Formats: sequence, C-alpha cells, structure tokens
Amino acid sequence: MSMQFDPGNLVPLESLGTVYPNIRVVDDWGILTVTSGGALLQADFSQITLSQPKNITPPAIAGEGWTLDLKPGWSIAPGKRKGDFNLQSSTASSRQP
Repeated sequence: MSMQFDPGNLVPLESLGTVYPNIRVVDDWGILTVTSGGALLQADFSQITLSQPKNITPPAIAGEGWTLDLKPGWSIAPGKRKGDFNLQSSTASSRQP
C-alpha cells in the first residue's frame, strides 16, 4: 500500500483510527482519492471508511469528495450492515477500503 497525504491535517480518533481529510491510497485493489470530506483509516491500515457512495458502478465508484478506481478483478459487494460495502477480489480474500 502506498499513501500520499498532508501530515499536518490529520485527526486522530483514539481507538477508531485517524481521519485523513485528503488522501490518495494505491493498493492491489486500485486507487482511492479523497479530496474532501475525509476518510477514516484504522490504525492497523486494514480498513478505510468513507461517506456513502453516490455511484457504485465499477470501475469509477464515487461519493461526495472521493473516487475509487478499481483494478480489473476487483468489485464491491454489500457489507454486513445496510449501506456498507466491501471490496472483493476474484482471486484473493476480501479487503475493505
């Protein structure tokens, strides 16, 4: 995983992780770009929480202030709670942005 962000504007939330007001994350699943609204990244980097998506049609999944460009072989699937989504690989175990 590769991340680009401004270290001067992070908001730590104790056990929940850290809010990154703007961030770019590149990983096996694709590229997440957050320009406003923020993203909550768990301390162990295992999960990224975003606002509700407005478009869930791959490859350009988007919400208010963020876009997620998925690489081939990755898709989104409904999560445990209504309105939640998880990333899913056709060749690997599920990972969450």
